[in-house]
Amino acid sequence: TKPLLNTRQDREIKPKYIQRYWYQIVADQIADEYRQKEYTIYREYQVDDIRADLYAVKEDHKVIIEIVTSE
Repeated sequence: TKPLLNTRQDREIKPKYIQRYWYQIVADQIADEYRQKEYTIYREYQVDDIRADLYAVKEDHKVIIEIVTSE
């Protein structure tokens, strides 16, 4: 049976696609790292006048994380 999609093609990923998803990949990785340390993670969380990309909380320890990207 012939596969519907050939996944063995050598293909370069264009920068515009990498840039589109880079923020989400980085946010997911950072969130996973904090979850492994037993933090609770909130995304797009408002802390006073700051909009945190990620907000990590573990007991009395709170971490505000802003992910900076360049265009």
